[in-house]
Amino acid sequence: MLTNGQVLVAGGAANGAVVSSAELFNPVTGTWTPTGALNIERAYHTATLLTNGQVLVAGGICDQWGDVVSSAELFNPVTGTWTPTGALNAARCGHTATLLTNWQVLVVGGTATGDYPLSSAELYNPSNGTWTNTGVLNDTRSAHTATLLTNGQVLVAGGYDSNLYNLASTELYNPATGTWTLSSLWSSETTWNWYITNPPHTNSSGGGISVNYTIPGWQQGINMTTNHGSTTMRNVPDVALTADNIYVIADNGTGYSAGGTSAASPLWAGFTALVNQQAVANGGETNTIGFINPAIYAIGKSTNYTADFHDITTGNNTNLVSHTNFFAVPGYDLCTGWGTPTGQNLINNLAPPDSLGITPTSGFTASGPAGGPFDVTTQNFSLTNSGLASLDWTLVNTSSWLNASPESGALAVGGRTNVTVSLNSTVNQMAEGIYTADIWFTNLTTGVAQSRQFNLLIEGTIQNGGFETGDFSYWTLWGDINTTFVYGGFYGSVTHSGNYGALLSTTGSLGYISQTVVTVPGQKYLLSLWFNNTVNPAPGHPATPNEFSVAWDGTTLFDQVNMPVTGMLIGWTNLQFVVTATASSSVLQFGFRNDPWHFGLDDVSLWPWPIATPSFQSITQSTNTVWLGWTALPGLPYQMQYKTNLLQPNWINWGSIVTATNATMTIPDVIGPDPQRFYRIEWVPTY
Repeated sequence: MLTNGQVLVAGGAANGAVVSSAELFNPVTGTWTPTGALNIERAYHTATLLTNGQVLVAGGICDQWGDVVSSAELFNPVTGTWTPTGALNAARCGHTATLLTNWQVLVVGGTATGDYPLSSAELYNPSNGTWTNTGVLNDTRSAHTATLLTNGQVLVAGGYDSNLYNLASTELYNPATGTWTLSSLWSSETTWNWYITNPPHTNSSGGGISVNYTIPGWQQGINMTTNHGSTTMRNVPDVALTADNIYVIADNGTGYSAGGTSAASPLWAGFTALVNQQAVANGGETNTIGFINPAIYAIGKSTNYTADFHDITTGNNTNLVSHTNFFAVPGYDLCTGWGTPTGQNLINNLAPPDSLGITPTSGFTASGPAGGPFDVTTQNFSLTNSGLASLDWTLVNTSSWLNASPESGALAVGGRTNVTVSLNSTVNQMAEGIYTADIWFTNLTTGVAQSRQFNLLIEGTIQNGGFETGDFSYWTLWGDINTTFVYGGFYGSVTHSGNYGALLSTTGSLGYISQTVVTVPGQKYLLSLWFNNTVNPAPGHPATPNEFSVAWDGTTLFDQVNMPVTGMLIGWTNLQFVVTATASSSVLQFGFRNDPWHFGLDDVSLWPWPIATPSFQSITQSTNTVWLGWTALPGLPYQMQYKTNLLQPNWINWGSIVTATNATMTIPDVIGPDPQRFYRIEWVPTY
């Protein structure tokens, strides 16, 4: 969709041939109009709307034989013409193109001629029309998806690899470092029991109490009340791994599905081999882990348990004979033991990779609403020296929302010190989303570096304010709501940003949506929302009757009836209100009626007041363009201004108001004849 609301369709395939034609769809008249043709025929390309209003088309195939091209071109909606721009470094089709917050375009993966998936990625710089290679994907992939996250990173998911196998993996691109990180967040596991899930099979996870062996010392000290274990006899199992939905290739290439605890045993053997590999690499051939049970149980009883194991708390191994034993419970149980390993965390705990020991083996995960408070704010790490000589250490913290202290030091043999990592005030101005950061500890004596990852989950004070769940999750609907829906991005009249927006439409009476939000009594908040009063594009349809209202805790903030098609609220409008909470929860309510057509509602947000003053965070120059970046709150409008002389009485607006889509925003200014320019950025209140 172009900035003028029209939709551009360019290229593609028709009747077995690749075409170069392009057309424009006018949603007001419902008609298509031919526009300038592409310079070459192309299909399976990408089209990206740039911040200057032009459209970048890149790659694709140019003929029915599937020849892949590297060329790219720009569509100018003012002139309706296409102009060649810099060519991709690699010819590709079936790739993705994502507009980053720094206004560059990230092109990822795709397929080369011959249907060979690619792992390369490139960046397009609209200021000079050139492409630059950036970090390489961990997997080759084509026909995947790419999504810009609120923290500025790009999530790539799925697709197929060089063997044409479907991929379930995901990767995150960090524009700050130009690198990709495999992203695989553990969701959940449950106890294997075909007696419950796959009758008439009776196979299930083993577990129980030995009648021959007494409880070993390392298994003592566990509360056996909930798990029905024994405090005098040996309990099994100790640990668990995958036992169901396993695809096996055996018997001269025969493939089949299998399940059973016998699958978990070789998996644990392989995992233990990785532990020994690390132990030997750091301590010599005789430095193997040996009998790991005492170490496993020590970890399970420690505060480091959840960092090293996935605790399985659902399911059971009951059967026809035993109806009450046993059930998975938090901590150790007789279905899955301590659970499944988290991977490298457990390896590092069983075989420390260096004489510089760092516990715990993972950083914290903090969560809370935008503006705070957060459930976790601080974590202490213990640094120890298990070597035969003193060592010097340092840490690197590149996160803007974490503080770490101290940042360096020395440890004598057997010495110990503490490092405190905590959230700083930056988190209170960050947008809702999922953020990750790594702090690296380096043993300067050996050169070995170890990282600890920290996760920050910021939940909007308004839950699902952008309707990005694709439905009305967290919202309550009542009244006349039969024609009220959440629609995807193809429905531009209801989607202000992101992929979804709310279509509000009722006939004859009001419908309502509301949400109860967590608030602090006495605290003021800035309520911001984007509203669109649309009109039926078919000729002869009236614009009224209609009504839209906003209420906070029963107090009406806004209520307008029969808004005309020429009124101030035609097109997307940002409504802002300063509200005060009187209790620990407050109710936000929207009322709506639009008999002839519908309203659009999107990007509803609530921020603690006063709003922090925006400040420039970066300034860079690329050829004849200056790029300025500032801190922002998504959904709020900002205006950049400049002076050529600070003695000038008035600031000059640069361009139009920009609505922030991320916690950091950038804007370019082409260097002109002025000898110098002084810039400032201001939040523009609209109430």
